[in-house]
Amino acid sequence: MSEVQEKIQIVREVVQKKPVQITMSVIGALLLGVVIGRFSMPECKRDVICKDLIKDNGRLSKILVDKDVSCTKEKSKLAMKIKKEMSKTCDSKIEKSLKECEFSERLHCPICIAKGACKK
Repeated sequence: MSEVQEKIQIVREVVQKKPVQITMSVIGALLLGVVIGRFSMPECKRDVICKDLIKDNGRLSKILVDKDVSCTKEKSKLAMKIKKEMSKTCDSKIEKSLKECEFSERLHCPICIAKGACKK
């Protein structure tokens, strides 16, 4: 026998073993599945994907703008509320201090005279 025939004989013996046949069958099934899957699916078109992305981007931008507007309005309302509360607190402190204040001619009149509001 020639050297080539010996190698062919060795390959036949290896291929006839059950574990090798199972392994080759699994590899063949995987390759066949990939090929069939690739040809059975429609081709992915770039312009369709881009249109979807542009639509999604537009929706997300609109949502962000709406949220920004509502957040700004809410902040403005809170700021006005705090301003009113601070004004009320300040006014009540002024009124309280005016009620507890005693009028002193000794202090008041020299100041008023200096301003020109009082003539004694």
